[in-house]
Amino acid sequence: MKKLSALLLIAFLLGNSFVFGRELTNAQLRKCDPVLHLLMTQPKMVHEGNIAGTALKDIHPDKKFSVFIITNGAFSGVRSVGAETQAVIGDVATARITAYMLADLVALEEVNYIEAPRYHRPTLDVASVEVGALNVHTNNNIKGKGVIIGLIDTGIDWQHPDFRNPDGTTRIKYLLDFSDPGIDPYNSTLYTEAEINAALFSGGTCDEQDVYGHGTHIAGCAVGSGRATGEGQPAGQYVGVAPEANLVVVKATRNDSHQFVTTDELNALNFIDQKATELGMPYVVNMSFGGHFGAHDGTSSLEKAIDQLTGPGKPGKAVVVSAGNDRDDAKHVSGTFGTGATLAEIELEVDEYTPNEGNDNDIIYTEFWCDASYDYWVRVITPSGGTSAQVNPNDGDDFNHNDGWVYISNGQVINEKNAKQIYVYVRDLTESKPPASGTWTIKLYGTKGRFDGWIGSMSMTGGFTNYVDSTSTVAIPGTGVNAITVGAYLSKKVWTDFDGNNLHFTSYAKYRLGALAPFSSIGPTRDGRLKPDITAPGSVLEAAKSIDADVTSTSSAFYGGTTYPNAFLSQDGVHAIAQGTSVSAPIVTGVVALLFERDPGLDAAEVKQLLFSTGRSDATTGPVPNNNWGYGKIDASVATDVGNIVDHQSPVDFKVFPNYPNPFATQTLFRYELPVTLMKEFVEIKIYDTLGREVRTLHGNSKDAKWDGKGAQGQLLSSGVYYYKIFAGNHTAHGKVLLLR
Repeated sequence: MKKLSALLLIAFLLGNSFVFGRELTNAQLRKCDPVLHLLMTQPKMVHEGNIAGTALKDIHPDKKFSVFIITNGAFSGVRSVGAETQAVIGDVATARITAYMLADLVALEEVNYIEAPRYHRPTLDVASVEVGALNVHTNNNIKGKGVIIGLIDTGIDWQHPDFRNPDGTTRIKYLLDFSDPGIDPYNSTLYTEAEINAALFSGGTCDEQDVYGHGTHIAGCAVGSGRATGEGQPAGQYVGVAPEANLVVVKATRNDSHQFVTTDELNALNFIDQKATELGMPYVVNMSFGGHFGAHDGTSSLEKAIDQLTGPGKPGKAVVVSAGNDRDDAKHVSGTFGTGATLAEIELEVDEYTPNEGNDNDIIYTEFWCDASYDYWVRVITPSGGTSAQVNPNDGDDFNHNDGWVYISNGQVINEKNAKQIYVYVRDLTESKPPASGTWTIKLYGTKGRFDGWIGSMSMTGGFTNYVDSTSTVAIPGTGVNAITVGAYLSKKVWTDFDGNNLHFTSYAKYRLGALAPFSSIGPTRDGRLKPDITAPGSVLEAAKSIDADVTSTSSAFYGGTTYPNAFLSQDGVHAIAQGTSVSAPIVTGVVALLFERDPGLDAAEVKQLLFSTGRSDATTGPVPNNNWGYGKIDASVATDVGNIVDHQSPVDFKVFPNYPNPFATQTLFRYELPVTLMKEFVEIKIYDTLGREVRTLHGNSKDAKWDGKGAQGQLLSSGVYYYKIFAGNHTAHGKVLLLR
């Protein structure tokens, strides 16, 4: 394989048609995302060992790295070229490949797309009371028994009493540690329940540690028993929502940092699904992390995998995702071309900073997604006035300047929702030319269509200064269809720390208790769907603290600085304080576990409808649903009420559930139950516009029917309100649905 190095240079000189020794069409080249496209068209990247700002590290010609591969459902050709598939969920897989395999892979008919791994970051007492979980524990004795909560995070303090049974044995069924290389398919170390118990009682070994502490705290919010205590404080103060649920934990960081690689996230999800299936238990996975690499329309590989793993007809499986903490961080811009506007000069301010030593470790990465029906042109101006060439549609170019090396990709990727990607990537190609501080200007030219842009990654501080839009800030994978995406509200604003100081966040002073947290990301998705789905407490939550997370160290999630070194350490010394949608997500995860204990036959769509129909609204939420609050504040006591549980036995009455999703962009599902006497009856659904004109007739099966937003002639219907009427025998039902293109 090493002899192909000369061909790499030929590929670079000739352009995109001859890559790694074989000729490729433009359609085949489009099967790679821009980061991998960069590997294919910039051969020096294969030898540099690192693409800063991505999870592609230590790349060498013969060394394998992880990617997502989306196929038509077959993977035989993928494996035939030497790719090692790891997790496979539907038509999405993680696989280990070399750079030289890319050309062979995109040439395969079965391969639709290959996506590089990215980094995601965490989206970091009173909560169980606030959401009504304690009422469920007390009145109904529902505490998550017989349910698995899957935790994909920075690990867990497996010794912490909050995760142990009354007899001291562990509640952790499996603990998979990605930070400890092993020989399993994920290059990790696995600890079983028996091995953890041996480490607790009889001299066995478990070397996993949660140095950052995020995972332990998240687990505490969801399943903590509150048994741990110290410093003379009473036990039982900090009880999680599902304190008797079991755990399957994946420490998904490869070191003690708090960054997750997206391919590892899918590997972890696949592992939890397999183990829960082996145990014969329903499960809900918590994913308190996210990022802004991607179109924010549910088409990322991870989101597609979640959508295929969970959803209608897949009982006992759900995935809960944090919405993100970026509403007030100037990470999203948007605008529309037309009516005289043909140029958007988008400014990105980079604050003064000290560059890291060495090269290829200071970066700025931005992505823009536009309507692929139109063409756009891109130019970048550096802080000192350096100007790149104008990059034409469906092209890419690099620009080496004293202010940093710039690479622009313009429309070389178009996703299945007809969105075209434009990205601008700046890095220190050499140590002497780090990205300059000051104002970077991205000139985007167009005649029609909307653009949305996000900062995917910056190694220094800064943000957009114009065209800033706080909407559509929900992080990926929270923009997926079947993911249950959770925002945060202010449930508590003051607390007493370990040293007895009464503390509060001064920035919260202007917000009333119960208001949407100022950091909580909001929707809609880029394709117009409602997100987040629901909100939960997300401020000053006290839950389990990892024994390995030193609050005086900057490597801990609970570092309090020098003035109040124990600011985020609870008075008992074994719990800690955190905030963010990171901690609101596990509250909802716990509620889903309670629902699964009550009814393990629920699928994710049914879970959502229960949460939606029982969400609380008040003066702070306003009318729900909306793109700030979703369907309001979660209410566990109402959601788990026996009267709200779906009957999975043969129904005796005709029943219609709200269509989902609503609003929708590409497809909505009408769900209903037919009595036994009508199970073989013909079901018809008629769709009408606001003038009462019939635009489409659907024929459903005994459970559901799908509408793709098209009219009777297959034409795309315009955005707006539509009405539907369901006919089943002598039964009828009606409702309305909102189509958003």
